[in-house]
Amino acid sequence: MDGRLDDKHQLTKFILELVAEGVDVDDLDVCLARIGPVDLDLMAECVQELSWFFEGLEKERDAEAA
Repeated sequence: MDGRLDDKHQLTKFILELVAEGVDVDDLDVCLARIGPVDLDLMAECVQELSWFFEGLEKERDAEAA
């Protein structure tokens, strides 16, 4: 990937893919930085908007572990 990760749609897609692969939300910045330079303000905005998804995913993973 060339260029800065500053497109909201593309950044959201990467975030969802990484979380689905098991990356912790707190580690997203490091993982995304491996892909390319990241607009951290936009990343934080995307994470905030996806918080409902992360909460549901966490509950689902907890239920599977029980």
